[in-house]
Amino acid sequence: VAGFAATVPGAVVGELARLPGVRAVTPDGRVRVQAAAPGSSTIRSVYPKVVRADAAWRGGVTGRGVTVAVLDTGVAPTVPDLAGRLVQVTDDPTGRTAPCKNLSGELDCNDRYGHGTFIAGLVAGNGAGSGGRWKGVAPEASILSVKAAGADGSADVSNILAAIQWVVSFKERYNIRVLNLSLGTDSTQDWQVDPLNYAVERAWAAGMTVVVAASNNGPDPRTITKPADDPWVVTVGATDDRGTATLGDDQLPDFSGRGPTAHGVAKPDVVAPGAHVISLRAPGSTIDT
Repeated sequence: VAGFAATVPGAVVGELARLPGVRAVTPDGRVRVQAAAPGSSTIRSVYPKVVRADAAWRGGVTGRGVTVAVLDTGVAPTVPDLAGRLVQVTDDPTGRTAPCKNLSGELDCNDRYGHGTFIAGLVAGNGAGSGGRWKGVAPEASILSVKAAGADGSADVSNILAAIQWVVSFKERYNIRVLNLSLGTDSTQDWQVDPLNYAVERAWAAGMTVVVAASNNGPDPRTITKPADDPWVVTVGATDDRGTATLGDDQLPDFSGRGPTAHGVAKPDVVAPGAHVISLRAPGSTIDT
């Protein structure tokens, strides 16, 4: 793909070039955020209790002091639930700040699709917009929005590579401890030679916990998308908690990707509520409208 080699981190091309029989350039592809079609149901969102986040809060573990990089479609900068905890990114040449690192090609940090804001709320919403009723699992964590996709919820792999490289480069400046990737591409290239896999492994090697959605392509086996197929990331599948905090009635929804991966890796590593969960809306976004 024209221009792809120029956008791949040099270390990726260099590592691949050293592997016998592997070409240094991989064709670019499309990556989509993992978003199921919205439905209607009685609101009984209890996921913080299901994962025992409420018990962690009582023990003083709320995410305070931790920055989570959400690599997605952006985060709406005006939602009350994240007020004061959306990291301001400094542009080194100009010294100006912005509420995201913007690699999407759009002109600002606004979330025009709505997925990134929803994910940020699941991670760190503090309930300010609902009178404390709906909270994310780490309601005092900081969110660093890395906007790599625009209004249609998709991006090129090369864009995601650049975004991951930026997160690795600026990990210390912004105290990034977790990288969340609720996205995937259907590439079937072996994880041992794929540039996207290499990129998430470099993030892991830099000391971050890398969390990736299994996919929304289930229920068939081998429906884990890339980069969730990588052994070095935490791959998360979805459960339907049925609106109760107990586990006995939980189900695996059809949409959640199943393992093993296309190359025989046992995945996902863990499952968590991913159906009928309540989170933040980005006003005027594709999902919102």
